[in-house]
Amino acid sequence: MLAVTENIRSIILPGGELSDDASPDLKGFAAKFVAAFRKHALTWKVYLRPFPDAAIQDELVTIRNDRFVIPVKTDHRGKVSGVAHGFSSSGQTVYVEPLNAIEANNELQSLKSQEEQEAARIIFSLTESLRASLPEVEAAADAVAQLDTVKAKVVAQPL
Repeated sequence: MLAVTENIRSIILPGGELSDDASPDLKGFAAKFVAAFRKHALTWKVYLRPFPDAAIQDELVTIRNDRFVIPVKTDHRGKVSGVAHGFSSSGQTVYVEPLNAIEANNELQSLKSQEEQEAARIIFSLTESLRASLPEVEAAADAVAQLDTVKAKVVAQPL
């Protein structure tokens, strides 16, 4: 049981997220995603170039539906070819994924999906190792419940 506990501590960080070092594949996917993200972020000026300045609300790139999009003034929507991913709360801005950015966004989504699949595989493996130690886990849970009961009785007694 101690080995299982140490394995879990080495894989799951105190905040509950998986460590990038949980597996070589996970670390590799994370590094590839960061590299692709940086490359993609640096090329956004290229994606904005074909559109008239009056159409672009801000030269600010944002994310909608896990895809990089640009804010476009609603009345100029027809001047920017791409996929709409929603509107601002005021309705003055539509968030558009330019057609020339779709392939880059698809690459990021593919890397993210591979990373999520590896994370699921790691969590499944941890679950299986815990399942093998089920009697010890149940005994530990019973001991904690008994200690909690004793503490509650002690705290409830008047001085």
